[in-house]
Amino acid sequence: AQYFATATLRTQYAAGKRLFGKGQYGMGMCDDMEVPCVYLTVLRDPVERYLSHYKYSCLNGAEGRAQWLDEWKKQGACPLDPIEFMDHIGPNLDW
Repeated sequence: AQYFATATLRTQYAAGKRLFGKGQYGMGMCDDMEVPCVYLTVLRDPVERYLSHYKYSCLNGAEGRAQWLDEWKKQGACPLDPIEFMDHIGPNLDW
């Protein structure tokens, strides 16, 4: 909480530092800030975004193979095609 205190944010801003947040949880944050604050939305093609995630998480095994099953880790590969991988990760596409 102290990190987001107005005095701390002003000091960091004056020193050239910036704070970035990600996701829907930061919405409304600018209402409580007494320093320059903006919201930025980046839109991507949903199919390209998913295929990028598939390559990153399944094919490359990024982030310590976090979305891989133990069996795949033993095999050293994610055996799923893009559609199968989408079924594996489920409907929560907040990745």
